[in-house]
Amino acid sequence: MRVNFVKSVLGLLFSLLFSYALYSFSGISIEEKNLLSLGGFLTSFFIMLFLIALRFDSPRTTINARFTSAFFLGGTMITHIILAFTGLTQQIYITIIGFIMLFYIFILYSVARVR
Repeated sequence: MRVNFVKSVLGLLFSLLFSYALYSFSGISIEEKNLLSLGGFLTSFFIMLFLIALRFDSPRTTINARFTSAFFLGGTMITHIILAFTGLTQQIYITIIGFIMLFYIFILYSVARVR
């Protein structure tokens, strides 16, 4: 597995902009905004690393990991946007995003283990 530094920085910048947008446009309390923007940053940056910055030894594994990452990035972005404009509690947010990220890690691990 190889990491492209320039693409990693671009993923970091994208994630920062996404978390800023979540913070700016949501109409929820400050504590919930902080949780939403921090969680949005961490999840989008983690997924963006696998989407654009990492390359596996096998081209097939790389393509499968990128497709899976693109699907989950879109899903988590939509989920964050929905949670930004609806009633958000800390328990609901952590549960929903936690399940999504654990499912993503499980699928990505399964994709990477296939030879």
